[in-house]
Order: sequence, then C-alpha cells, then structure tokens
Amino acid sequence: MNRRKALGMTAAVSAALAADAFTQQASGDGEAVKLEGGWQYKELSYEKHIPEVQVSREDDMAVIHVEVSHPQTAEHHISEFRIYDENRIEIVRSGLHPVLSRPATVFYLKIPAGAHCIAVSDCNIHGIWMKKFIC
Repeated sequence: MNRRKALGMTAAVSAALAADAFTQQASGDGEAVKLEGGWQYKELSYEKHIPEVQVSREDDMAVIHVEVSHPQTAEHHISEFRIYDENRIEIVRSGLHPVLSRPATVFYLKIPAGAHCIAVSDCNIHGIWMKKFIC
C-alpha cells in the first residue's frame, strides 16, 4: 500500500469517527495529520451501508456478528469491518475480498459486558459508515 492510499484510509476512518477535529497518527513515518469530520448514519434509499450488529456472550467473550446488506462486486463493495472502543481506539478489523466474500464477519473479543463500542463498515465508493452498540 502506498503512503497516499494509507493516509487516505486513515483520513476517512478518522473523519468519520470524529465529530470534532483531532490529530491522528498516520501509518508509516508517524507524521501527524489534522482531520475533521462527522458521523454517517443516514442510509441511502437504494442500498445499505450501516453495519447490522448482533452481540451475544460466551463466558467472558463477546461474540459480535457484523453484517451489511450490500453488493460485493469489484466496482462497489464493503472492503472491511472494524470495531472501536468508546475512546475511538481500534480493537479489531476484518478485511473482505471484493468479489469472493459476503459483507459479514464475526469477532470474538474479551471485552467487558456493557462496554460501549462502534462498528464501522468501509464502502469503497460511499466511505465509512458506523453504528454504536453495547457489548
């Protein structure tokens, strides 16, 4: 991945996660990048982007099923899902193949019951979409 693409991805995620401006460490050389943005929470009428999240518990593990009813073609697809904690720190991510995968994944995390999290889906055309949920 080249630096420009890495910075673009970092900017997109950070812009979507922050309602206010903040500084994000970029991948690679550690250069600080100033980013601004807000939540995308309103669906487009003809396709889905906001992750559907289902949480169940197995002992001390949260089983988090994340899915989006969205096309998976080379031209238009969900490229990955991420889970962030309430402090906007990424906990886990799952990359998806544009054609060979379905836009769904399951995460098994040792996270306390009642923790506030954010599920993020990344559409290659329409950007970052998220949903807040409780584990």
